[in-house]
Amino acid sequence: IRKNDYLENQKNEPHERMYFYGDICQMNYVEIFSDEELQLSEENEDPNMLKGTPCSPGQVEGVAKIVLAPEDAVLNGEILVTKRTDPGWVPLFPSISGLVIERGSVLSHSAVVAREMGIPTIVGLRKVTDKIKDGDKIKIDGTTGIVEKK
Repeated sequence: IRKNDYLENQKNEPHERMYFYGDICQMNYVEIFSDEELQLSEENEDPNMLKGTPCSPGQVEGVAKIVLAPEDAVLNGEILVTKRTDPGWVPLFPSISGLVIERGSVLSHSAVVAREMGIPTIVGLRKVTDKIKDGDKIKIDGTTGIVEKK
């Protein structure tokens, strides 16, 4: 049953935050909406300019590499673009020139390690893996949080 639940849960995008009370097995919890769901959508005049949370200063221009799981990564200086990271992604960092993550904050593990390694990093850029495609030429500015598609 747990293996089947695991496989089913692989198909779902995890919530950003949840508060739990009572019995989780009875689905007795309250969801907390993301900033994106609560804020009015701001349409950017330039669809090639995306804004996230700056985490590690520096600018880099290069090829975007979309990676959704660390075991699928083959990197050689590209700008890593992904949905989320955990400490298991850190061994990939020496092979990248920049980092863009859909989730996270300035205190997330990847952001802290990227700062220590001097890798320009932007986090919290919602749906970036839908807006940037593998192989796109992009420029990221880890000081301002701007990603520019070239």
